[in-house]
Amino acid sequence: MPAPITQEQEVETFAAQEAIAAALQHYIDGARTGDGGLMRRAFADGARISGTYGGKAVEWTAQEFCEIIDKNGPAAELAARVVAIEYAGNAAMARLEAQNWRGTRYTDFLRVGQPGRWLADQQQGVFCPLARMKRIRAPAAVPPLRLGGACRARTRTMPVCPAL
Repeated sequence: MPAPITQEQEVETFAAQEAIAAALQHYIDGARTGDGGLMRRAFADGARISGTYGGKAVEWTAQEFCEIIDKNGPAAELAARVVAIEYAGNAAMARLEAQNWRGTRYTDFLRVGQPGRWLADQQQGVFCPLARMKRIRAPAAVPPLRLGGACRARTRTMPVCPAL
């Protein structure tokens, strides 16, 4: 059985998750405003962005990706949020969902590192035009395990790209 979490550990974990979410907010705000410089603040030097777009594999440096953001301008209708952060020691993984980024639905998985200055060093994205979206039943986010309590899986209906 794991040792109880101290108040100090709880404060540290909460602060780390807040710092990760704040770094990722630069990503969201940069996308919404079309400001590659703002988005660049979310990425570490040497970060890579990869995934699929229009059914084709893509890979960019963070700089190349941010230049594309500058070129394409604002996505004022973008709705985006960080839906999960997993954190342990000096590494973290975050999942970001974005809807209507110029007509496209995105799910981004970002590896985040560098405690004290949390920045994304890798992004893997799945991109799907909204016109191709369908709805399926999928597991919802499971609430954090509470000592002495039980976790129950829940389901929700969510849009998913049929190409996945």
